[in-house]
Amino acid sequence: MEVQLYKNSNFLLILGGGRDQNFAINRCKNIGIKTLVIDFDPKCIGRNNATIFAKISNRDSKEIIKFIEKNKISLSGIFVQGTDIPHVACVIANHFKLSYMDLDAANLSIDKFVFKKELVKKNINVPEIAKAFNFNDTKDFVNKIGFPVVIKPNFLSGSKGVFYIDNFHDLEKYFLISKSYTDEDYILI
Repeated sequence: MEVQLYKNSNFLLILGGGRDQNFAINRCKNIGIKTLVIDFDPKCIGRNNATIFAKISNRDSKEIIKFIEKNKISLSGIFVQGTDIPHVACVIANHFKLSYMDLDAANLSIDKFVFKKELVKKNINVPEIAKAFNFNDTKDFVNKIGFPVVIKPNFLSGSKGVFYIDNFHDLEKYFLISKSYTDEDYILI
């Protein structure tokens, strides 16, 4: 896509071009909003519907900023959906003086455990949550609250290592698989 054609246009920056973002990309296209879609996968589903597509990791704020400045792209906003990267969007928004959440809120939202604990403090109903360092921790949690449960790594996005479980056999199997997705010494249940 020839970036020069759009020099005097404002773009909505969408971080990610996968299934999670594709509905929004299509919707923008249908209502005339120009999009700059950033995704490292050149074959991502959202590429064909983007006004401009850039093959850059959507977690690399420095490269994204460099691309936008080099191509003199004017942004009207930033959209993040289905990826746990509000902290990246925050850095980009601050650089271009766009309205966005503050960095503390962005960082809070990437730590699922701390985020859920903050919601509980604010009297917002959320499912019970615990850190499971070993399989016995998961069994103890299930014995306390029952099935079904969801296990997942704390800091990953895109449903990597996330499993819905409704029996003890799968609990053991998927605990190990989920744990293999993270460098942390625990997963969430």
